[in-house]
Amino acid sequence: MAHNAVHYHNELRRRRAPPSRQPSSTSATIPLTDTSSNGDANVHGNQQERDIQVQWPPVEHQSRASEFYGFVAWTSTYLAFVIYLLWAFLPDEYIIWLGVTWYPNREWAILIPGWSIMTVLFTYFCYFALAFARTPPFDHINSVTDGYAMLPDPQNGAYNAYITSTEPNAIPELYDIPLGMVNRSLNPPRPPRVEQPLRFGILGAAAIAPNALIRPALSHPEVLVYAVAARDIQKAQTYATKHHIPKVHSNYEELLADKDIDVIYNPLPNGLHYEWTMKALEAGKHVLLEKPAANTAEEVRAMFDLAEKKGLVLLEAFHYRFHPAIQRLKAIVDSGELGKIKQVEATMSLPKGHLSADNIRYNYSLGGGCLMDMGCYPMNCVRYLTSSNPASILDVSHELFQPPNSPSDYASNVDKKTVASFVMPNDVTAKITCNFEDPPRLGFIPRLPVLNVAIECEGGKADLYNFIGPSWFHTITVTPRSGRARKEKAYIFSGSDGVGGGQRGEVWWETYRYQLEAFVDRVKGREVRTWVDKEDSVANMDWIEKVYAVSGLGSRPKSTYVSTTQT
Repeated sequence: MAHNAVHYHNELRRRRAPPSRQPSSTSATIPLTDTSSNGDANVHGNQQERDIQVQWPPVEHQSRASEFYGFVAWTSTYLAFVIYLLWAFLPDEYIIWLGVTWYPNREWAILIPGWSIMTVLFTYFCYFALAFARTPPFDHINSVTDGYAMLPDPQNGAYNAYITSTEPNAIPELYDIPLGMVNRSLNPPRPPRVEQPLRFGILGAAAIAPNALIRPALSHPEVLVYAVAARDIQKAQTYATKHHIPKVHSNYEELLADKDIDVIYNPLPNGLHYEWTMKALEAGKHVLLEKPAANTAEEVRAMFDLAEKKGLVLLEAFHYRFHPAIQRLKAIVDSGELGKIKQVEATMSLPKGHLSADNIRYNYSLGGGCLMDMGCYPMNCVRYLTSSNPASILDVSHELFQPPNSPSDYASNVDKKTVASFVMPNDVTAKITCNFEDPPRLGFIPRLPVLNVAIECEGGKADLYNFIGPSWFHTITVTPRSGRARKEKAYIFSGSDGVGGGQRGEVWWETYRYQLEAFVDRVKGREVRTWVDKEDSVANMDWIEKVYAVSGLGSRPKSTYVSTTQT
């Protein structure tokens, strides 16, 4: 029996082994088992072997894909180098003779090598500095590794269960959204819709709508983006085709008159918010309104008053407020762990060149200005985290936008940067900074966007990096005056962190998806944990106006629209 087992394993090994090539011949003899006999006979070693001549092609070497790619890269590199030499040194008349009528300025031929060397050196320096700074000492907890650790599977719900664990001794991994979850966020699952979903109509073929509404709606079973309207019907049709919107209207009035639409999404320029939000409310539609709500606090109050009068939902879309990250930061501050708040600073800036000179955000008549478009976020953030409104303004400074050709709509009282300091109740100070055009370092190194909020307390400090868009990455850093600093991340409501236990949410949900969830719940009459209410929106616009007044730039133009409910 033992002999048969050994024979069986030897035979099985021989059958599985790949045939070996004979270096001096184009054929090989391979022993094969005759499978025509009874299976039991095969198992017990009663095989009949026969020799089969297999002809091998006389190929001594086969090129691998990596070799082919390497050859292409080698050829492309030399070709690019030759083109560079021709561009750098060949006289213009010869280049034109070759049929090339346009080529970059020759100054770049001198700059590119120098910049390349500097870029490589700078990259190596940054890499070394970052690695050095992030390398913990040997006795640090992060230096301890577990060779038998297992990652939870994000496909079967284990990922969510892992990060929502309330086990007191568990130390969950400090993670950001993995690439698979980013892909799911950008290409969300599409659950079956309910029979009567809320039908949204979009005012204008806005660039922000795909992120703010269209993509989040795909994963919400109670939402359907049903229609879009634009001043240019062709643009609206192209937009609808691209985003699979079933219905197109040739103007805004038609959209508001559509009886199949329940909710209007208003992403129009700031100066048009009041008019078309009032018209939407008058038409009996709920409104999801992009920030800032309007050009003046008076207009904001009028819109909310009308919504209350008609029993409709109106929300100013401060989407970051609905994400677990900012709520976790507020929970830490409100817990008293760090003591009384002393100072809050919120910053939002973009690198220079992010906006073109003719961007509507520079258009005064449409409610342009950095404080309006970006400053409303830091203003809202410091008010939210301190649970109060400013008592007074300490200081305001600004930089004006300088239009290249001084068109009339791009007036001289449009700010490209504003910094304001406030005195808050209980001896708290606050500072907001917003900047459309953060200049590059050393004149040529672009800066990254700055989206930070920092809170200094009597017993330590806490800050949140990327408070505006924490969906894919952010870091909450808590640094007590005594004790060890820690970092936290919050992508879903866990309950164990004092925030939102039992609330719906997924790791891959963006801020806009959390916002849409709350908005639909409010329309459906369900309870919501977080909301931006009337007084919040009115106060935010009121203090923006006050900052503009102190700066000398004045409020943005008031709308000329007169509501039918006000006449």
